[in-house]
Amino acid sequence: GIEEFEDCFFGLLNVTNSVIKENVALAGELPGEGGGLAGPVYVEDSLIHDNVAYGNGGGSSGGTLNDCQVFSNYIEPTFPGGPAVWGAGVNQGYVSGSVLRDNVAAGVGDIRTYGGGAANAVLYLTQVYDNRALVGGGAANCDVDRCTIYSNEAEEDAGGLFFGRARSVACSILWDNTPDQMVDLLGVPVNYTTVQDGWAGGVGNLRRDPMFLDPPARDLNLMPGSPCIDS
Repeated sequence: GIEEFEDCFFGLLNVTNSVIKENVALAGELPGEGGGLAGPVYVEDSLIHDNVAYGNGGGSSGGTLNDCQVFSNYIEPTFPGGPAVWGAGVNQGYVSGSVLRDNVAAGVGDIRTYGGGAANAVLYLTQVYDNRALVGGGAANCDVDRCTIYSNEAEEDAGGLFFGRARSVACSILWDNTPDQMVDLLGVPVNYTTVQDGWAGGVGNLRRDPMFLDPPARDLNLMPGSPCIDS
């Protein structure tokens, strides 16, 4: 059966088939790290939700997540005048075959929040949707490979993806993010990716409707005949 945990995991652990929920990472002189998980934790086939960090990584900070659902986690800055905070769903680490949704990086005063779904991480075969942040509603400073970045929102810039560090995007879909799909300050490589309204540069990029199966129900599988299949 599924195990439920309401204590944050920290360090070298393997966690499978579990629920990690309703934990809080508080802050001292430095921002808190990892509301649900912190450090090199391996997590598979688990739910990570409704965790809070007064700092970075509301759901997870530094973990490896495979086939997980990461949702409804929250971060906000530690204190007015403090450092920016990153990754309401995930900060750092590696995420594959997972869903990051409905995570919120809330600003306080003039403190920046980056990456509603994820920040400073590697995302592979992952769906990122309905997340919110001040900058980078879907993700910020992430390597993105074979991912769908859909219907995320940023209060300022980069509803889908934000890049202020050298990363890359490949074989992915950016669609229906607000106010824009991507803001790239460095010229990161974007290749074989479908971007709503198009993307200048790169190789094999498309701007055609990806033909999701049922977007209102958040079924983001592709319909037969989608231009994104094998593109």
